[in-house]
Amino acid sequence: MTGIVKVAVLSDLHFASSEGGEKEAPKETHVILNQQVVPKQHPYGDLLRLIEVENLTADIVLCPGDITYQAEQAALKAAWTAVNDIASKLGADHVIAATGNHDIMSRDASTSPEIWEQLKQLRPKYPYTKATLEQQLYYWAEHFLVADACGVRFVALNTCNCHARGKDEYLHGRVTDYTISQIEDVLTQQGKRDFNILLCHHHPMKHPDLSQSFPDYSEMRQGAKLLSMLESTGEPWVVIHGHKHSPRLDYANGESTDAPVIFSAGSFSAVLSPKYFAGTSNQFYILELDLEYIAKYGKAGVVHAWDWQEGHGWQVAPPKAGTKGRIPNRAGFGHKVNLSYDALSVAQKFSGERRVAWASVEQEFPWIRYVTPADLERIVRRLKSHHKLDAIKDGSSIHPYELLQEPTP
Repeated sequence: MTGIVKVAVLSDLHFASSEGGEKEAPKETHVILNQQVVPKQHPYGDLLRLIEVENLTADIVLCPGDITYQAEQAALKAAWTAVNDIASKLGADHVIAATGNHDIMSRDASTSPEIWEQLKQLRPKYPYTKATLEQQLYYWAEHFLVADACGVRFVALNTCNCHARGKDEYLHGRVTDYTISQIEDVLTQQGKRDFNILLCHHHPMKHPDLSQSFPDYSEMRQGAKLLSMLESTGEPWVVIHGHKHSPRLDYANGESTDAPVIFSAGSFSAVLSPKYFAGTSNQFYILELDLEYIAKYGKAGVVHAWDWQEGHGWQVAPPKAGTKGRIPNRAGFGHKVNLSYDALSVAQKFSGERRVAWASVEQEFPWIRYVTPADLERIVRRLKSHHKLDAIKDGSSIHPYELLQEPTP
């Protein structure tokens, strides 16, 4: 398949019911099932309106886990229905999820002899609505499934697979040596793909601590080994995860430029502690993948991002200088910057021009759409400091609208 593929991502919905027996649930989420849906007070209802008003579309919907709060059964079913309703509104034919710690009885399995039982009974099929019986059995027995959809290969990984062991396993994710080797074997048997996405709940590498009062302890055990295996395939990989409630777009610490992109998808509707997540918002995303570009140049994509805030509803995520724990709209990923060379290439191409529209820069250098916001800022600073090209912004986008040649003294 060629052309543009759109992948919607909504993570950590934490749907709850005020009658679910958990007194704290309403304090943890903005979506309480049996409460009235009020505009700009309800992320799910507001998203359905946004999709209609903005005519948003997607081909695939991904959910990196925690669709409910503490495995409350009614909320789990309602949340899965809601995810599929969003997919229907977007026109998406595929819905793929990965299991989160709140989707199962991680801490107490006394109410069910088997912690996966509620998930297995969900309809449409969980974790992939179009899964074959073999794929479903693989997910529950081997803790992952592999599927091709719209020209992209997906690996859905269950990082909660050891939570039934009890003790402290519920505190973190895990991928075992055996599972890593099994994933590698399946990928080798299937052959290479132009683009790959691994979907999981727990983060495969630690986040920089946002506060020393809240150290990061819950990352996926063996995550570094998994990332190393993906890098060794020589294929383009993006790892999309949830759990942290802290949006972040980064690269794995690998040995080569083939290291996977790590996309932390934040939370769609959990209540975010201002002490831990100061300045962040609930977020929803649509990744835009140009498969023709990717086939020629490797992994690349653009993240269209929306913020939700109580009383404001969903709005295009604006740039906010210095704010951690959020992804701005039109954030790129994939192109590894060679700062001196890339800035020089732009400067030489437009040498002697007083004003250069940013659209012209993107037309001449398509890779510039696929640099991360941090790398884009580095290029902009380099253009000014070394080439006297000043980037003019209006505050509505991370991208300048033009480059202005500074006058020679």
